[in-house]
Amino acid sequence: MGLLSIRHAESVYRLDWHADTNTRVEPLEGVSIPLTPLEDWFVLYLLMPGRGGKADLIEGHLKRRGVRRDRLEAALRQPLPAEVRARVLAAMTEAGG
Repeated sequence: MGLLSIRHAESVYRLDWHADTNTRVEPLEGVSIPLTPLEDWFVLYLLMPGRGGKADLIEGHLKRRGVRRDRLEAALRQPLPAEVRARVLAAMTEAGG
């Protein structure tokens, strides 16, 4: 999935994802598929109405396993609603990584 954007009350959030050396790639029917990190999905689900439960599940996993700070820092460089920004900052603090 590329060029994903979510409009929210204050602006538009654009997924800033690029494959790098930490990108997990899975084979699917003979094609290599790069996977988006869970940190990206955490932020996306926080922005999607009705997806808070999925964000909670991902947050729990990140707290147990640690976070890719670079992905959450990239999200924080974009316009985010105050409550989403606070939740991302809290996840970074609580999960370490």
